[in-house]
Amino acid sequence: MRTVQRFISTGSAVLVAIVGSGATFLGTTVPAAASLPVAPAVPTQTRAAGPPVIFGVGNHNIPERLAILGHQDAQPPATGTRTGQLGASQIDQSEHQLGTHLALSREYGQWNHRIPVTPDHTPVLSMNTGPVRWAAVASGNQDAEIRRQAAQVKAINRIVYLAFQHEPEHDPNGTPAEYIAAWHHYVNVFAAAGVRNVRWTWIVTANGFYSDKALPYYPGDSIVQVVGADGYNWAGSHGSTRYRTFEQVFAGAHAFAVAHGKPMIVAEFGMVAGPNRAQWLEEATATLRSWPNVAAELYWNQAEFAITSNAVGPLRAMNAAAH
Repeated sequence: MRTVQRFISTGSAVLVAIVGSGATFLGTTVPAAASLPVAPAVPTQTRAAGPPVIFGVGNHNIPERLAILGHQDAQPPATGTRTGQLGASQIDQSEHQLGTHLALSREYGQWNHRIPVTPDHTPVLSMNTGPVRWAAVASGNQDAEIRRQAAQVKAINRIVYLAFQHEPEHDPNGTPAEYIAAWHHYVNVFAAAGVRNVRWTWIVTANGFYSDKALPYYPGDSIVQVVGADGYNWAGSHGSTRYRTFEQVFAGAHAFAVAHGKPMIVAEFGMVAGPNRAQWLEEATATLRSWPNVAAELYWNQAEFAITSNAVGPLRAMNAAAH
């Protein structure tokens, strides 16, 4: 049975997480990384009462994400640093707003940059290849860079939820077959380097499960440990008038994760600020209660999705629903 615990992260995203049996972490348990590339069996999951609420934090350190804030970082960030509006003071403010310590960090790394790490937080890390083609990764041409990354991840000395090139269907650096080959090679180089603190996480867009754009990129059940999806209710933004509930956005991804026997992460989600947002979040909480395989939810706390007063209460309730 999996003990349920929820994490909310703010600053760049809000993470609400459920973790299960494995390594001890902050008074509860986190799934231990398997001896990769073979993924562990997924235990039966139920929404049981969990330990006291713990929260996480989002931290975006690649230029594409910083550009959302109107801030560019010309140099690779040093490990443990934050830049611009993503500073420690913002994390402190988020902890004060939500009334608890932030336990996780959502990190975005880029090829040939030092991996961003927030001290005292468990990373949910995406590693994107930037201009490097997936075929080059699969060929072994990038092994020195991958070993450098592996050494940094191993040195974090805690569980890391690691996604190689999240949303590949929106940022293609080759064909689906090249992506899959790169994914497998990347994992195998980490395994050869003795990295055992990773939970391998495949993250694509929620819409991709309806259009079949994402499915050709699936690396396979033997190597993926967690299935993730990014999705939003865009009604009222970017000219969109289509209102979709949380369930409508993520049902396809949820069905895929269930069919493949994997825990699921809602890696990014949000509702445009407005009078309907509280109701939308409350409905999302009800949906999540009926989806016991969901391993984490991350609310995108930026731009038109930024947390306002009418979202704080529902997000707190979403967190409390796990207890």
